[in-house]
Amino acid sequence: MTLADPRPALAEHSSLVGYLMGVAATAHAIEELALDPNRVTTAAPDDFVHMLVGVASLGRAIERLVGTLPPVDTDPAPRAPQRWLR
Repeated sequence: MTLADPRPALAEHSSLVGYLMGVAATAHAIEELALDPNRVTTAAPDDFVHMLVGVASLGRAIERLVGTLPPVDTDPAPRAPQRWLR
């Protein structure tokens, strides 16, 4: 999918931020799999493993773009939906 996609419905629903969040989440999953202490292998890494390392590195770079985030309130008070109250 490109920015000049001939199908406007698909182009309107594309979200770069959503894609970046997906790559970062995939990188977290890859890191969790790599750090699993119960996993033992004697095989040499192949191209797929190198691709996974690249995705994990890309996810880490995306997280560095975000920088530091303010702390999130763990129990926020519910807010009234203002859009529907107009």
